[in-house]
Amino acid sequence: MSTKVSHIIEFVADMNRAVAFYRDVVGLTSEHKSWWQSSRIRRAARSPRNIPKTRAPACSGEPCQERLRRRKNMNSSARACRLLCLILVLGVCTQGSGQQEAANAPLRLLDHLAGKWAMTGTLSGKPTTHDVEAEWILNREYLRLHEVSREKKANGAPVYEAIVFIGWDPKAQQFACLWLDSTEAWDFTAPGIMRGKPIGTSIPLVFTVSPSEAFHTTFTYQANDKTWQLLIEDVTNGKSNRFADVRLTPLL
Repeated sequence: MSTKVSHIIEFVADMNRAVAFYRDVVGLTSEHKSWWQSSRIRRAARSPRNIPKTRAPACSGEPCQERLRRRKNMNSSARACRLLCLILVLGVCTQGSGQQEAANAPLRLLDHLAGKWAMTGTLSGKPTTHDVEAEWILNREYLRLHEVSREKKANGAPVYEAIVFIGWDPKAQQFACLWLDSTEAWDFTAPGIMRGKPIGTSIPLVFTVSPSEAFHTTFTYQANDKTWQLLIEDVTNGKSNRFADVRLTPLL
């Protein structure tokens, strides 16, 4: 992402000296010296009467040549100063752009999850197919997933249904996830929130059931075919048991 600097605001103690320095040494013009002078400056700059028409006097002799040499050195110093200022400005802009890119990376990862998906694979060792629709809500603060199994009960209701909210916490630098489903009610206590820090294109979330048991839910984006893999593992007393291994494929 490229960044262009159009204006720089600087507060100075001596306005005239500051304007003269940036005009004569750095080579930058002042758009505004103060709010009430701005219009006069622009009109004066456009006026043909302010364009000098006098011819430079002829210069000869050793003293004059010395003045020309000093002026040439001053011009070289001014160009070097302008180049240094440009390098500093570009360095600051590049650093700011890189920091912004890193700050937006988790949200861009979630952007890949938005859409409609067919989820296929195994749950508890049994093949299954679910439909998943993910969309941003509440001013793009949360990505909401609605998951519905294609398998139905005798009354026509889906065997499984879930509504999942995933958000990014910039202060803690981690994802937070609230998973509500049709298996049982939840009392909305804090331990029920899954959390995890991103690893590459993976979103690893941990739901602590008890001091000895936790569910590890990991979404991993596959950029080559634009699919997601979802793994859920039940870890009890350090032993892992694979509960779900499914893949989300985009629906056209």
